[in-house]
Amino acid sequence: MAAAVLSTNGSSYMALPEPMLPALDDTLGAMLIGAMISTILYGLTLNQISRYYELYPVDTPLFRIMVPTLFILETVHTVCILESIYFYLVANQANPASIARFHPPLKLVIPITAVTTLLCHSFYARRVYLFGSHHRKSVVIAALFSMAKMGFCVAATVEVFSSPLIITIEKYSWMVSASYGCTFVADALLTGTLIYILLQSRTGFKRRVNLRARARYQSSLFNRRTDNIVETLALYTTNTGLLTSTIGVVVFIMALVEPNNLIWAGVGFVSNKLYANAVLAVLNSRRSLASSMFENPTEAEVISTRIRSRRTHPNLGADPNPSQ
Repeated sequence: MAAAVLSTNGSSYMALPEPMLPALDDTLGAMLIGAMISTILYGLTLNQISRYYELYPVDTPLFRIMVPTLFILETVHTVCILESIYFYLVANQANPASIARFHPPLKLVIPITAVTTLLCHSFYARRVYLFGSHHRKSVVIAALFSMAKMGFCVAATVEVFSSPLIITIEKYSWMVSASYGCTFVADALLTGTLIYILLQSRTGFKRRVNLRARARYQSSLFNRRTDNIVETLALYTTNTGLLTSTIGVVVFIMALVEPNNLIWAGVGFVSNKLYANAVLAVLNSRRSLASSMFENPTEAEVISTRIRSRRTHPNLGADPNPSQ
């Protein structure tokens, strides 16, 4: 399309080409939608962090370091996204050519996402590792895929910072796709292992309870509550793992099939927030899940004390006159 411009002598016109407007629906539109959803999830992250400090003013030093680290990463991630959206849609809304420029804060999203995912994978891998040596092979394999994702993200980050044009994103979109492929494998392995461990931990309680023996009834009731908690944990692990894995697969496919748009970037914004919220939700649910196994807090405290005592003194609490 050409624009008619009056010449200096006022008697003739010449045609000047108008700048081509890029397609905004699958570029800035996708980023805008992803930014809005990720901002909502960031609000949920802040709520989870606030709840964590209310529930656990004293906690394991590892978690006391991990939670503020997640807060910093998620805050910087959100600021980079929103500042980039402002740059493209507000500050340069009358300059269509600005979409071709790779805004520096947007470049930081890739390494921030990589570090956040690695931190969350480390949290889940630690849980699997603590269950026993026979599950540690899964941890090693998942760690290898998680480190491979980190490697692809580092390579993509180097390519991003070496080019000022966003159009070069097509050249390294396969790196992003490969990184999310590695993420999916690590997610599936860790989630599957956790579900297997939880299901194997069920006590096998039967619904029929022998009411004649009070002690047996109480023991069976405890086993029943334990099984319910295990099933709840398995269901929760399945849902959270399925959600993060599904989003990761979407990013993997979109970056591989549609590398010339930014739909995968918008979905990637959301993926990063889901990982952080899933980990924080697991941390905050520990007390409620533990207390629901018992009828009152005193019972929970007594059982917890007995468990710690038996770990220290295996023979403590054994029947001195076992039945023959």
